[in-house]
Amino acid sequence: MPNRHRRPDPTEALQRLGVPREVAELCELPGVGPKIAADLYRRHRIATLEGLAEAVTRSPRTFQSYGHNTVDRWQRDLPVLLERRHSWPIALAAPQADAICAELANLPGVTAVSVTGSVRRLAAMNRCIELVVACADRSALDAWCQKAGAVTRMPADYPSAIATIRCTTGRGADELPVLIHVALPEAFAAALLQSTGDPTHVEVVTKLLAEAALTWSEVGLMHRETESIPIASEAELYARIGLPWLPPELREGESMLQSPSFLIQQTDIRGDLHMHSTWSDGSLTIAELAETAERMGYEYIAVTDHSQSLTIAHGLTPDDLRRQRGEIEQVRRRAKVRILHGSEVDILADGRLDFPDEVLADLDIVIASIHTVFTQSRDTMTRRILRALANPYVHILAHMHGRLIGKRSGYAVDTEQVLASAARHGVMIELNANPNRLDIWDEWIRKAVKLGIAIPIDTDAHEPGEMNNITYGVRMGIRGWLPKAQVPNTLSYAKLKQRLDARRMQASVKR
Repeated sequence: MPNRHRRPDPTEALQRLGVPREVAELCELPGVGPKIAADLYRRHRIATLEGLAEAVTRSPRTFQSYGHNTVDRWQRDLPVLLERRHSWPIALAAPQADAICAELANLPGVTAVSVTGSVRRLAAMNRCIELVVACADRSALDAWCQKAGAVTRMPADYPSAIATIRCTTGRGADELPVLIHVALPEAFAAALLQSTGDPTHVEVVTKLLAEAALTWSEVGLMHRETESIPIASEAELYARIGLPWLPPELREGESMLQSPSFLIQQTDIRGDLHMHSTWSDGSLTIAELAETAERMGYEYIAVTDHSQSLTIAHGLTPDDLRRQRGEIEQVRRRAKVRILHGSEVDILADGRLDFPDEVLADLDIVIASIHTVFTQSRDTMTRRILRALANPYVHILAHMHGRLIGKRSGYAVDTEQVLASAARHGVMIELNANPNRLDIWDEWIRKAVKLGIAIPIDTDAHEPGEMNNITYGVRMGIRGWLPKAQVPNTLSYAKLKQRLDARRMQASVKR
């Protein structure tokens, strides 16, 4: 996946400023460029993120010359970057785990492989990749582990091996431990459930098994410690303790109390309401977006390119929108998928929208979002978003926190106030399925659900293949206990269009 957030290497600029090259590490912090990094080094002798985090925590007033809001942002973002030193964001960990799985699945003697652990639960940050491998003959797997530099401290019947896999990421050479759980074929399902976790979930399952006189064993389960019971699937094991199969995303804390039957599933999704074309910063034409959607079996899409103030993303002017509408009309004539014409409209620093109401009134769908001026105070940012939500032409608030997992925490905002306002005004809150964002996430999804807010799951696709990120969004929806009934892009096109038009008509009356 192309990284649209990669920043230029600051090393040359720092060398011209006469400071050591290691100071470039400070430029990983959002909002810190070579000049600020050089100033931090000269005035405070700070050259590392750890050093800045310690100093800002110990004496935040020392850095007030950089601005109170800036220091607040450093205090939010530094823990994110420091956690990244020993953890991988899901956008990196999940594809790497899948790649290793595919490699192990081709080894002789291996009968089954699966991702497990925190990656399987879709944790935002992951300290390791865990896999379960089933094999009767371990010789090929042993050879692979030895080649990968695996650490094995167990005898011949060892249950696991640890290998450190080296990978290249946007930050250069990067490493993450890979823990491989080895199981007999008949114990694969039990090992998968047990290793998926989390500890609370496993503890509850273990207690329920004990009530049925069952215990974990290397062949699956044991009944009264005498009878071996191979388990063919996780669903079979759950059935033995009176539970339905629980998706991995529900295997944390109290989530196992949820009934998965009413939660969103990927097969429920009928369209994508947030994507970008070559008219702004996307790499697919409108026709190519429609063709991709048709291959995915979608009924509709919304083309929502950026608005005029976001010049870095080639935002569209009102005249551009009118010309784009003409192209959409042409594609509509030959496409099977229905196409909504919209815009991702920037929320300006004072809360005004980037287009006047007469432009918004001509759009099928209006998405409001923030892309600039992240350093405002919590109160100012909250008022900014609340003003945008009060505009009756806004249908959706997108990626409402602005976070990038493992890179920045997002801006300071009173989320409770924003959700209450969205519920009051009838504005939808997007679950952005880009695995670098996953914004909103489980905690806030649950609160939005309680308020009755509609939550579309959209990919914000810019590049080929990014529409497939819908999988991440649906899984995050499951983590957030999101019912299908509150996901508007599970509606038919006719019902969705009726809902969007009704809001626009109400807006026209109010104006």
